[in-house]
Amino acid sequence: MKYLLLLFIFLFPFLGGKSQSPWVASEKGYYIQFAYNTIPEYNSLFNGKEKVFQTSRYIQDKTIQLYGEYGITENITIIASIPYKLLRSGELNPNAEFTVHDIPLAATVHALGNVQISLKHKLLDKKWVASGQLRIELPAAVSSGIESGLMPGYDAFSFAPIASIGRGWNKFYGYYWLSGIIRTNSYSEYLNTGIEGGWKPIKGFWFIVYSELLHSFKNGSRELPPPEKQFGLYSNDLEYFSFGLKLLYEIDLKSNDKIGFFAHAAGSFSGFAVAHSPLLSLGIYLKK
Repeated sequence: MKYLLLLFIFLFPFLGGKSQSPWVASEKGYYIQFAYNTIPEYNSLFNGKEKVFQTSRYIQDKTIQLYGEYGITENITIIASIPYKLLRSGELNPNAEFTVHDIPLAATVHALGNVQISLKHKLLDKKWVASGQLRIELPAAVSSGIESGLMPGYDAFSFAPIASIGRGWNKFYGYYWLSGIIRTNSYSEYLNTGIEGGWKPIKGFWFIVYSELLHSFKNGSRELPPPEKQFGLYSNDLEYFSFGLKLLYEIDLKSNDKIGFFAHAAGSFSGFAVAHSPLLSLGIYLKK
């Protein structure tokens, strides 16, 4: 079972908010999650300073995501993830100001996103819990989206040290994380930080809220795509200030296993080169 879990982690991961929490898995403990995410069809992007940019075509952005954790020891957890992107550009946007001959043809791209592998180490385990983590992100399969502008991820290696601290109570928990992101291939460097809290009103049910900031230092030389190919898909200097809500229900199984189901919605207050549309998710997980 141990080797099958390790194989799953390396082949089918998904990095979500859980990976940024300060808690590590117990030794030989595991967490396996499957999720489906969608950004409903959109035709506009946040463009900084409350401005809105109209895309040349309507865009659909869907992702199949798998995620896995495994407790190597009581203090060290390995985390890995994979997103598979389902992207589509559709009808022309009548509000966009482009000449038709500049606009790329409607297209569909199904491709691997940025695979991520992390090691998390527990640093403190008292009333307050703290951990440090190093995340490595591999380049996405971007060649499939160059002509259409439908990029499934960043064309770069990324390195992200993450520090997280939090505390749990009987029916509540909360944590804060802070991370820096360094990308190769002339991308800018980023600051990523956020806070999450959960409340359990009845057994098995969790009501979770969070907020996250991604800030670019704008110190990279990589150019943005031409305007007619700007679709809010992993451009350099992409930024957002977001909020989200998750409803989660967990059921106890035999042998200390648990199965859970969740629904998740998120949106942005502001941003740059990011979809002016909410993110919706459904998922299922198994943990021990």
